[in-house]
Amino acid sequence: AEASKAVFGGGATITSAVTFTAASQALTFSKSSTLTGGGNFKGFAGTITVDSAAGNNTLTGALTTTTNNTGTLAITGGANTVTIAKSVGSSGKALSAVTVADSTGATFSEAVYANALTVGTGSATFNDAVTAAINLKGGTITLADGKSIQGAVDSTTGSGALIVSGTSTISGLVGNTAALTSISAGAASNTATFSSAVKATTITIGAGTAAFNGNVTGAVNIATNGGEVKLYAGGTITGAVDNTTGNPNQGTLTFNGSGTVTAAIGNSNALASIGLFNTSGATITLSGAVK
Repeated sequence: AEASKAVFGGGATITSAVTFTAASQALTFSKSSTLTGGGNFKGFAGTITVDSAAGNNTLTGALTTTTNNTGTLAITGGANTVTIAKSVGSSGKALSAVTVADSTGATFSEAVYANALTVGTGSATFNDAVTAAINLKGGTITLADGKSIQGAVDSTTGSGALIVSGTSTISGLVGNTAALTSISAGAASNTATFSSAVKATTITIGAGTAAFNGNVTGAVNIATNGGEVKLYAGGTITGAVDNTTGNPNQGTLTFNGSGTVTAAIGNSNALASIGLFNTSGATITLSGAVK
């Protein structure tokens, strides 16, 4: 049927494929449901909404499209959590948009491909890779160990938190339009790599390593014994690099060639070391006090 809208108020199990047949069609799932054959937007600008107003809600079934940049997945509902148990979009056939509403929590169990991914004041946890341009509007994104974000993580509101749980790569600009509120990265025995420029009010490093291959703007705090900050050749940290562990002689700042830090280093507590690699012809500029 080509009804423009359908709402499943109770849990639903649909064994055949759910296929969109016209633009502006919409499906809403208000309780946990299973799409055994998946949902396919078929290149139409339709919408699937998963709403958690009545309680935690899980949608099981891959969501696909046949034409890149078509179809929207909207997650709504408020304080409860929505789990998207299967993949969203695919390589070269991404959805147009994925949105997580204000105050709503979402967990994505498999890979997500979308042209735009917006997180309001709620949260989104990604347990697999993400390929999307992400806009954080006050909420929190958590990326699982071993998974990466292919795309930018921006904020049009100048707020929001990015938590990198383990060894991951963030390929795009972070906080380009406006700085994020915070970034947490460098979990113990792991390396978080930022391939492009990063801007955040506070950047907190754990007992592992955060490698910055672009310029950094923000207060960088090594918060756990053994943490390391690596800066690419020619990079600049516009801000301080501090040891906030509460213990002296903790944390390492490593320059992989020429580099600049514009503010104090080790203001709260001294760092353990500052390392210099690939230094032939390199110039290190430290504009603030160093401990």
